[in-house]
Amino acid sequence: MVKCIIEGCKKERKSHSYSKWCSMHHTRRYRHGDTGPIESLMPPKNKNGEGSISKAGYRIFSINGQRIKEHRLVMENHIGRKLLPEENIHHKNGDRSDNRIENLEIWNTKQPAGQRVQDKVIYAKQILNLYGDQMTQDKLDKQEFLMKKLESILTFENIITKIKAYLELTTRQKQQHLKTLNKTEIKCLKNTIDKLPQLELLLDILIATHQQELNELHKLEEETSFNLIP
Repeated sequence: MVKCIIEGCKKERKSHSYSKWCSMHHTRRYRHGDTGPIESLMPPKNKNGEGSISKAGYRIFSINGQRIKEHRLVMENHIGRKLLPEENIHHKNGDRSDNRIENLEIWNTKQPAGQRVQDKVIYAKQILNLYGDQMTQDKLDKQEFLMKKLESILTFENIITKIKAYLELTTRQKQQHLKTLNKTEIKCLKNTIDKLPQLELLLDILIATHQQELNELHKLEEETSFNLIP
């Protein structure tokens, strides 16, 4: 066995070859005029199921010898089907390695064959049949996520609304309402009424802090209620 003359390189060259280098260093010198470093510049091959980041910035997995992009796997698992040839996955924040489902969206590159109005209507119906249900479900999932995140604020707001409604009752109505409560509930009600100004101020601060999310939740509620109308 004749080794490559590059110090530290353990690769061998064919004994009948005129080259003094292994095939890797010989190719580098032939193409670039320099043999380069000892080690290979190519990324190591992944074991089955292991991931790596490609030169383009995508996270790649090797499964049964096949290289698969993680963002496509994530989206396929989310929608419950294989992606179509005309479907691409877009990363909303521009980070191609951020494959959280909330950062991914489907882009469709298909275009209608013609430009007549009737062709476009047919194409629009095809798009709605393909994506309509999924879009509605995504909005419902987002709505549920925001409601859980903002649950404490919504509950807090509901309590203050009920306290204000109680204060607007007549004396007789208040007495009737107090009869339905036990001693602990009555004490809690009185404490809440005493601290109502501070609670309202705290609620205003919470709403201001999460105003964007609250607006998004209200918008989703309107959109999903509209889409669910038969």
